[in-house]
Amino acid sequence: MKVEVDENIEVLKHHFIGGVYAKEMMIPEDYRAVSHRHSYDHMSVLSEGCVIVWANGKQETYFAPAVIEIKAGVEHEIQAVNGPAHWLCIHKTDCTDPSQVDEVLVEKVQHMRKLPFVVPVAKLREELEASPWLWNTNELRTRMFDGSPHRRVDDIWIRYRDWSEFDESDPESFSGPHESIWYPAYNALPSIEWILQNIIEHLGDFELGGVLITKVPPGQRVDPHSDAGRWHADYYNRKILVLVKSAPGQKFCYLNEEHEGDAGQVFEFDNAPVHWVDNDSDVDRISLIFATRVKQ
Repeated sequence: MKVEVDENIEVLKHHFIGGVYAKEMMIPEDYRAVSHRHSYDHMSVLSEGCVIVWANGKQETYFAPAVIEIKAGVEHEIQAVNGPAHWLCIHKTDCTDPSQVDEVLVEKVQHMRKLPFVVPVAKLREELEASPWLWNTNELRTRMFDGSPHRRVDDIWIRYRDWSEFDESDPESFSGPHESIWYPAYNALPSIEWILQNIIEHLGDFELGGVLITKVPPGQRVDPHSDAGRWHADYYNRKILVLVKSAPGQKFCYLNEEHEGDAGQVFEFDNAPVHWVDNDSDVDRISLIFATRVKQ
């Protein structure tokens, strides 16, 4: 997939008529408009082609001609498939300046943010170096599915659904509703408990789902993908990432965002929008990820 931002999608014309604005665009095949939202309901018209519309992480396919309603506050992206798409995004506004209208109408969404504290991770790195056999004891995410976006990375599963419930005839069901349990790797990496408690002290208590350590080797990447539509990813909708090992040139990316950081820094991120990781450095990028949900 060509991961492109709005500036690379051709705007054919700006139409301003009687307090109504229509942005007329030609979206090339497989290109996406970046994730954004508006503070009001608005209409879009697909006059030619086929698109997938992601709205709050869920997708629906439309064929021209189609009129699509996007509700206020709903984060959405548009991707053309099976050829280019002719698209008009229609808004009510008194702004008539093409150079200003996006600033007036569009609320760009930040999907990842650095939290204002760090946690020591040197002890966890020592434990990982002393326990190399922990890597890839479970390859469900990385190698059990053809074309997995994580096929070039290494995993350590710390907490998730009891593996005895895995059904080889229906592997997708493993991410369905469940109570997560601690895996044996948790006992080999005791500093994880201390890191978790440190995060709780800063953020307050939360409901904890899966816990994972993932390693992107030098020169490798996690391919663009979305985790939306799976129960675990949708239910535990706040993800906390701790950089355990990092270097310049390693980036966590969205369509309009790139994030780098130092070991020990903590990030909150959303894995429903399309995202990917590039390691353009000569060292491993190791992350500890907690899937959480704010307690109701």
